[in-house]
Amino acid sequence: MVLSDPPIEMQLNATVETKGDLFNRFEFWMYNKQDYYCIDGFPKEGLPCVVVMPPPFRQGFVYQGIKPAVIVLGEQDSTEQIREHVRIK
Repeated sequence: MVLSDPPIEMQLNATVETKGDLFNRFEFWMYNKQDYYCIDGFPKEGLPCVVVMPPPFRQGFVYQGIKPAVIVLGEQDSTEQIREHVRIK
């Protein structure tokens, strides 16, 4: 693992599309290291994250307890609308 690589960035294009479109296209949750694998860096808990790869299912159950992989949005990227959307879910 090379820790000096630049962080992975994900452009959500919130200015071009409506917020409803953004919430339909991406699955947002609040990051908790117990529940998700962060695929980039070591973020703080409690920030919104976007699911990049959901857990694999086998016969209706999560296979081998594999957690979903997420990218955590930085404090500057997470708007109040995204946080409110996650709280409602």
